[in-house]
Amino acid sequence: MEIQYEDIKRIVRRTLIWLCQEHRGDHFITNPKRIAKLAHLSTKPLTLTLVRYAIDEIAKEGLTLPNGEHISISVWSNDSHGIKYIISFPDRAKNKELLEEVVGVIV
Repeated sequence: MEIQYEDIKRIVRRTLIWLCQEHRGDHFITNPKRIAKLAHLSTKPLTLTLVRYAIDEIAKEGLTLPNGEHISISVWSNDSHGIKYIISFPDRAKNKELLEEVVGVIV
């Protein structure tokens, strides 16, 4: 059975959604190899390149979690060690700012 690019893109999208739902902070950094490992895909260079292209396309299209939360994906660094993406949650960052204002208030 051959796996097509659209299948890889669908698997990467599901893995990103799962990662985002499991993550508690307002951002995290990842790379294509980590996504491939979590998705149980091969970590050979060809597959990692397809995962990278899938992440780039998903970043352009935009990603929304099932609860309606929007996700921002952008390149964090691209150097000799490979490409790293930062995945941030703008809605969580806004809520965090509101909570930081309440610190020190005793109820």
